[in-house]
Amino acid sequence: MFILSETAWYWIHFLASHTLTQNANAIIRKISPRNTSYLLYGPSHLLMRVTSRCNQRCLFCPRKAPSVPRRRFEFDDVLIDRFAEMVDRFRGVSSLTLTGGEPFLNKDIFEMMEYANSRSIRVFASTNGAVLDDKIDQIIRSPLSHLNISLDAVTPSDYESMHGEPKSIFYKVLDNIAGLVEEREKFNHHLELGVSYICTKGNFRRIPDMIQLAREIGVDALIFYNLVPFDLPGFSKDDCLYEEDPEVAEVIESVEEFSPELSVMMPALYRSVILNRFCRMPFTTLCIDGEGFVSVCCQSTSQGKYGDVGNILRDENVWNNQHFRRMREILMNDSKPLPELCTVCPHMNRPYKIISGE
Repeated sequence: MFILSETAWYWIHFLASHTLTQNANAIIRKISPRNTSYLLYGPSHLLMRVTSRCNQRCLFCPRKAPSVPRRRFEFDDVLIDRFAEMVDRFRGVSSLTLTGGEPFLNKDIFEMMEYANSRSIRVFASTNGAVLDDKIDQIIRSPLSHLNISLDAVTPSDYESMHGEPKSIFYKVLDNIAGLVEEREKFNHHLELGVSYICTKGNFRRIPDMIQLAREIGVDALIFYNLVPFDLPGFSKDDCLYEEDPEVAEVIESVEEFSPELSVMMPALYRSVILNRFCRMPFTTLCIDGEGFVSVCCQSTSQGKYGDVGNILRDENVWNNQHFRRMREILMNDSKPLPELCTVCPHMNRPYKIISGE
């Protein structure tokens, strides 16, 4: 009996569910040389910041923390016509993440999901979960594939220390998650629900507790992120998790006995010396803000220290401009110095391990 491999099934499903242009882009990417900075294919994923507005000022956020000047990240909300114009610039794109700011503050977000779906683009979104009260039914009935809620806490006190919000907001977010889980089960919807948790030296011992909470609230996935300090007050490289730290390794190893009722991705642990440059973002993903400005990395912004690298509404070949090519060359050549931000970035390291849900 002939059994197809998991990879073969993936490609059969991909080719059957995407357009000819998307399939061609994916195939060219797959067979392209790995040692060139000029890419013959376009981005396969768009990360679009559809609003700069947010209802929270999370202390760890490089765009909205209280210590960040408000002018650093301000633009008008993306409206559906502008969204369609930007998406149509890259017809080979097969997936899209809607983020911000808080993306669900944008009144056109559900139209965006429908438009992307009409182009055979799989849609993801990230939210803090506090503004979903009256949107749960729309979310469940939308073509959204995956929704991630940034929870970052096991207790109300933890939530207050990370998000800078009253403890009552923690319970509000949990109620909204419960509403999503309940409505999804009622309508047998395809939507995958996940929560994420930013790990620091101060909270990593709560990893087992967070796994237990994720199981109890009924989500499908839990992602642990290592802290990216961003030069923000109260966060430094010393607050990140490192591979050489035996306490960190001990806590992570302790969760191996958990029943895999959900998919859990452990944090990528940093190294004092980066030996391998695993980041593929400039080779796969284009990050865009509401005015069309791009950045080479999801951790940076077009208006920040690593920004000002092009605009898709006026640059004919922004995907292969000098900034993207230079970043690709840095990632391909170990002798070239890394930008400071890259030295403490989860994308530069492999996940510690993944416990797959059944």
